Amino acid sequence: MKINLTNKEYRILLDLLEMARWMIDSYKSEPEPEDKEHIRVCNKLLSFAEKFGFGNLVEYVEDVKEYCGTREFEDTTAARKFINDYDEDNFWTELAIHLADRDLLRREGIEKLQQMSAEDTMMKFWTLEGTYLEELSEHGLEHVEVKDFKWPEDYPE
Repeated sequence: MKINLTNKEYRILLDLLEMARWMIDSYKSEPEPEDKEHIRVCNKLLSFAEKFGFGNLVEYVEDVKEYCGTREFEDTTAARKFINDYDEDNFWTELAIHLADRDLLRREGIEKLQQMSAEDTMMKFWTLEGTYLEELSEHGLEHVEVKDFKWPEDYPE
């Protein structure tokens, strides 16, 4: 199969590949074995950067044997905005979900939750999640605290 891309489409593809790589391995010290095929395909597509006139944005890094974005790419990629927007939204959503899960369990107890219908459980969960999303949207982390927080003894003065 052959895929034809314009230079503009390939430049967009570079941003998409950056987002894909970020999702695959930005939070890992080493890629998982199941990630290798995805990384291989990303590298294959990145290897065409020079042919599309974007050699200034992608370079082959011998130490890791992979194609990587250059500093210029990092400074100009639209991917960073998408990633930052996603991370910001995901942080607040996940925090609300975890708090709602925790407090639903605390309030109702495991036995009562197991006896409730799925619909009743979800209605209670969604009520809590919505309340937390509103609170976090209005106040951010200002009202969030860790009870009995102990500062580390080795905290730098």
